[in-house]
Amino acid sequence: MRDDHLQSAVERLDAALARIEAALARKATMADGQPVADHAALSALEQRHAALRQVISDSVRELDSLLAVAETHAQPGNVR
Repeated sequence: MRDDHLQSAVERLDAALARIEAALARKATMADGQPVADHAALSALEQRHAALRQVISDSVRELDSLLAVAETHAQPGNVR
């Protein structure tokens, strides 16, 4: 009897884990709505995202510097 209860509990746990895994798989989608095939694909996507964030951050920093220089030269009394 005890073994039946234990077996039933294990089966319920297995079913719950399967539902959780299925829900996570549905959530793991790329921006275009296509599912991410595996952890390696998700990791690659995360790495590309981090690299893009760095490029954007560097570009904004460079633009900010250029604007600061332009503003300095545009001040009254700053004649070339």
